[in-house]
Amino acid sequence: MDFELSDEQRLLRDTVRDFARGEVAPRAAEQDRTKSFPYELVAAMGELGLMGIPFPAEYGGGGADSLSYALAVEELARVDSSTAITLAAHTSLGTMPIYLWGSDEQRADWLPSLCSGQRLAAFGLTEPEAGSDPGGMTTRAEPVAGGYRLSGLTRVGEDLRIGKLLDRGWPDYSYPAPVDDPATKNYRAFIKWQTEKNGLAVERFTPGRQDQVVLRRDPRKYPNFEFRNVGANGEIWTGVGTATRQYFPALENVPRADWPSENMCSISFRMSYGAFDFFNGGDIPGIPSEGFPSWHDVETPVAKAVGPVEAAILDHHGYIDTQNEFFVATLRPRVWLLSVWDSGHPTLRVWNRLRSQRLYPGPREVFATDLHPATRLTVGGIDQLASDRGHIVVRVSPGGGEYRVVIVDDSSESHRVKKVFGPYTSR
Repeated sequence: MDFELSDEQRLLRDTVRDFARGEVAPRAAEQDRTKSFPYELVAAMGELGLMGIPFPAEYGGGGADSLSYALAVEELARVDSSTAITLAAHTSLGTMPIYLWGSDEQRADWLPSLCSGQRLAAFGLTEPEAGSDPGGMTTRAEPVAGGYRLSGLTRVGEDLRIGKLLDRGWPDYSYPAPVDDPATKNYRAFIKWQTEKNGLAVERFTPGRQDQVVLRRDPRKYPNFEFRNVGANGEIWTGVGTATRQYFPALENVPRADWPSENMCSISFRMSYGAFDFFNGGDIPGIPSEGFPSWHDVETPVAKAVGPVEAAILDHHGYIDTQNEFFVATLRPRVWLLSVWDSGHPTLRVWNRLRSQRLYPGPREVFATDLHPATRLTVGGIDQLASDRGHIVVRVSPGGGEYRVVIVDDSSESHRVKKVFGPYTSR
């Protein structure tokens, strides 16, 4: 096999590298700081022909191979993974399904404007029963008079009645600023309907409490079970009793550009059963963007309250702003779990911290749901994942003294067990 790049591939790589260094890199930090979308860069990528690299020339594409496409994504990811995943999602998740499975009419209508960058493709993916398996999605939009009728995911609240909903924004959704976007309006309409028609109870998620999530069936059989609310909206449990402290400063003393982001306000919790402890921090960050205040690191105060655990889900999917050194060294789990939907899950620096024997000694395994193909090209050593595909079940033995990790086939509804890891001993 010839592993040398062709002249065309080298030219594309060098062109994208120059573009990334000259146009993308100077804007990356500012885009992160302002949380803005790079419309100008998308337009520029369209002018360079990057938005249609693997598609035939008859549709305005570049007619190049998959390696050329991967080279372009890799060069962008060297300086800004957000811009890289914008190109990757547009190409692989949005445009490619139309090219592969669309009708001739749909291809003719959509592909030329997508390949030129005049249109930007996107893809609605995750459902509770489908995870990262698009073929398992059940939501459908059927044209009806005056709009569309949705089925599938939107019927969960009807088919599987929800008794109690915990929400960090309930009831006013005003922190750090009022939220009134269309998605939130739709969500609140759903809550209103469920409370009025189906008896849904809604509570504000309160950090420090351990009585909002409880066992409903035979709780006396499991007296050593606890679900501890750790943090939300900058209020963080101290680790003592139910006491909390407000970690974020008063907003009237903070410039608007430095206000906490949605991710910083994420819910975090620790679930315990005997000696077994499990942590989930949602999307909390631990590494502030350049120039931002230190209190944008939410992982550190959370880690101080939580302490060592047996298993933990990576914050924010293992993205570039998470899993800081103190957080990793303090939680020091035997098992890390990674929920993947992006090529930056995880980033190289995060992966290196997870494996570092300097941060904490001893063995550990990392399990991923469905590793993105591009990650294999950019993250060295990622082949050392214990598992890189499938649903991940952490099964704790009675009493909590030991646990196992079960990998379940996610390519079908068979729920076939692919492999069992462990048993591991709880500390």
